[in-house]
Amino acid sequence: MDAIKFGSFVARARKDKNMTQAELASKIKVTDKAVSRWERGLGFPDINTLEPLAEALGVSVLELMKSEKIETEDIQCEDAALILKDTIQEASSQRLLNKKQYQMIAIGIAVLFLIVSVVLIFVLTRSRYVPLIQCEDSTQRTSVERILLRDGIPYKVLSDDLSVTVLDEYRSSANITLGAENIRCAAYTTDNDFMLQMKLKDDIIACFNEIKNVNVIINTLSDEEKYIGILLELQSDLSTEKIEYLVAATLGATGSKNADNIVIVDIDGNVLYSEDSYKD
Repeated sequence: MDAIKFGSFVARARKDKNMTQAELASKIKVTDKAVSRWERGLGFPDINTLEPLAEALGVSVLELMKSEKIETEDIQCEDAALILKDTIQEASSQRLLNKKQYQMIAIGIAVLFLIVSVVLIFVLTRSRYVPLIQCEDSTQRTSVERILLRDGIPYKVLSDDLSVTVLDEYRSSANITLGAENIRCAAYTTDNDFMLQMKLKDDIIACFNEIKNVNVIINTLSDEEKYIGILLELQSDLSTEKIEYLVAATLGATGSKNADNIVIVDIDGNVLYSEDSYKD
């Protein structure tokens, strides 16, 4: 059974009945897209659909399978058997082709999913180094390297011998560590007080296990002098050494030179650091 011939016959018979594709589809309980595919020679109906299709078109099943009008009813049994056999074979071949197409599509989707998964795993798990500081000279770079090595923070020096990068998950630790050594990192080289506040907040939470949450207020007076207020929500006591370390890191990170302008309190109202306590 020829698909093009079959499609032309269906289209001609449908038009003889003054039916649209949608109307024919409705009569035999299929979609108008299915009818369109048949008429364009792109496939055959299911074998169970042949009888209702023939009835809707006003032709016999044999005429539908032969794709032409049969002028006499005296058709030989052998001819009918051959037509039926050809139809069944064509329908079986079509099902097999569709099955193979679906299998190929499924295999293609599975392969694509596998490739995307591998790429995502590679991207998400690979070591990513981010900028830490652009050193002023080789002396400062040596100092930075010494501090990072001391604290076990993975880093790389770029080809210019002055740019230092650090493994992304160690960035906050590196910022705070260098800040405590009075070295200001690239993340803090901004004149925007709000950005400084947000960055300092994130780094403090990341580096101090005793601190559950923190709010930072920065008011810049000059390039080297800032008023800094830090409100801590603690989940365990913060030792004197840790408080002093936090003060030093805050000064170094923000570029402020005056520790007297820093106040640290907890949410219970306890003053953990101020000008007076520092002098004591």
